Amino acid sequence: MASGKLTGKSLRENVLDLLKSRRKEVLVGANLGGDTASLLAEGSFCVHTDPITGATEEIGSLAIKVVLNDISAGFGEPIAVLLTLLLPESMDESDVKRIMLDAEREAENWNVEIVGGHTEFTDAVNRPIVNAVGIGKRAGNYKPYAPKVGDSIIVTKNLALEGSFILAEQHAKKLSLSQGELDELRHYAESTSVMREAEVVRLSGLPALMHDITEGGVLGAVAEISDIAKIGIQIELTSTLVSELTQKICDTLGVNPYRLISSGSMLIITPNGQKMSELLATKGIKATIIGKVTDDAGAYLSIANEKIKIIAEPDALYRKIGE
Repeated sequence: MASGKLTGKSLRENVLDLLKSRRKEVLVGANLGGDTASLLAEGSFCVHTDPITGATEEIGSLAIKVVLNDISAGFGEPIAVLLTLLLPESMDESDVKRIMLDAEREAENWNVEIVGGHTEFTDAVNRPIVNAVGIGKRAGNYKPYAPKVGDSIIVTKNLALEGSFILAEQHAKKLSLSQGELDELRHYAESTSVMREAEVVRLSGLPALMHDITEGGVLGAVAEISDIAKIGIQIELTSTLVSELTQKICDTLGVNPYRLISSGSMLIITPNGQKMSELLATKGIKATIIGKVTDDAGAYLSIANEKIKIIAEPDALYRKIGE
């Protein structure tokens, strides 16, 4: 379609009429011609924004999951999301409807209301970009936790789930995956939410700090949290953290899975690592203790009794898109 916004009729048919999920905290939600949404809730709010630029399939639901992950990692209960869709001129209104239906299904799944946003076709992009802004509310008794020396470092699920299905989409011909492997990747796409583990942590009553593992993979997340929390971290990585399919994809494409975007995995720091892991396991959530907080400055990876400093680097995904 030619560059520009959707007409009022098209906006209703392909966006507004598809939005069914409702929250009592939303006073004014998505509507034609409205400039803002209005929310009312007691206590403190947390807000986060994230763009999805690498994926094209299921990009709507992924945008919802990714932004809700960060709200949840901040001990917030997600309430509302705003979505901005920037689509290339090669797409049309049917693509808008497909993306919005996908996003709305995910919003309904987590009891979140899409309260507004923006949609347009533009020659400024050559593939779809969906940016989500998430809004959540925190419990009145929330207190940030400051990690201490000796605390355990936990990661949930397998790493690089999101990166695996994005790379598989971008390099389908080179990878030549079987139908069984494609089915497994679809499960990965459905597993990129960390809201279940975040709820376990919130309800546990155990002191903890959470960080959603996204761009830069687990190594990037460890470097970030070390810098943000001003703590030392030492970790060890094992093959059990990455599925055989993810390892196959990464080996074929020359990608480090520990540097690959990993939505669906949560990094948790807590003084009660074993107890937290057991609680997560009771909900069917894989949890692996990979290290501890130390009195050193910075983050380090232990390999064969050698300590290697970990620094944040661009995600391995970006080196592969477009190849």
